[in-house]
Amino acid sequence: IIGSHSVLERTDAQVCMQRETMNAALWGRRLGSEMAERLGVDSWPAGVTRQELLEQAKLVSTPQDAAMVYARIAAWGTGSKARPVARAAKPFADPKLGERLLASRDRMRDHGPVEAYSWMLNGGALATAGLGPAFFSKWLYFCDYPTEAQGMARPPALILDQRVKDALSLPSIYSHKTYATYVQLAWAAAARLETTPHVVESSLFTLGRRQARDTQ
Repeated sequence: IIGSHSVLERTDAQVCMQRETMNAALWGRRLGSEMAERLGVDSWPAGVTRQELLEQAKLVSTPQDAAMVYARIAAWGTGSKARPVARAAKPFADPKLGERLLASRDRMRDHGPVEAYSWMLNGGALATAGLGPAFFSKWLYFCDYPTEAQGMARPPALILDQRVKDALSLPSIYSHKTYATYVQLAWAAAARLETTPHVVESSLFTLGRRQARDTQ
């Protein structure tokens, strides 16, 4: 599907340098001053790249670290519009968010991304109210996707949001089986196209966004 739609437009380096706005003022208002201070929102830069988040996620060692890095990931994923920020900020009301994020990272290290994904789904042992697959898959991706120096021995975690699902015509339910199919497909497509899995993910997002615009 990627080759047929000619959307494989970015190199791996360009995907790593994908920079998104971090609206610290908007997030601060949404989280409240106490939570914003705890998450270090005031120290956020104006924007952050995938590569920077990949590096920061690899340094997480405590629940507090996990919550702080996830806040940056959520900001990267929402941009500067108020409605997406309001939705993405909801999980921070749970005092155990950092513990669950860290546990999911550890689960993924031991059992792989699909197992961790299943535990974070609604009803799973590590589920958090307000934290859905489109955003917890971002957390898994940034924690798991290897840096250039690390190499890649298995299909890595990847972001699965509505645009990617639309591009692939995947089932509407974000099940662990859907996620397993997706990461395996992206892994195989990357090998066939001589690129990397997150280039495939980024390309699918682009395709899904174009499809959504064409149907409007």
